[in-house]
Amino acid sequence: MSKVRMNIEPLAEVSVRQLSKFLKFIAQHNQWDELEQHLRDQGCNKLLMSWEPIHAVATIVETKSHELASFRIEGEDPTTMMKCASNGTGRPPPNTPDGGG
Repeated sequence: MSKVRMNIEPLAEVSVRQLSKFLKFIAQHNQWDELEQHLRDQGCNKLLMSWEPIHAVATIVETKSHELASFRIEGEDPTTMMKCASNGTGRPPPNTPDGGG
């Protein structure tokens, strides 16, 4: 099987902040499948990135996965647990009698 050489000349530099905004928008609107399909439709099956950010993201994901697994309740989805523990401010919900935030 021959490898196709990608044209890397028109690569764009994107700030971490801008990438973060893109990813947050995609996550908040659950657009992962649509994004993946759109990229594939455009002939994009791979993204070129330096290994440093890939390694950093992988480390964060692995650490969080281990944290969630240690607190996992039988039959619970760890992502549901994360969403339930957040009030959207990045801090835990206030401690009120009804448990509301």
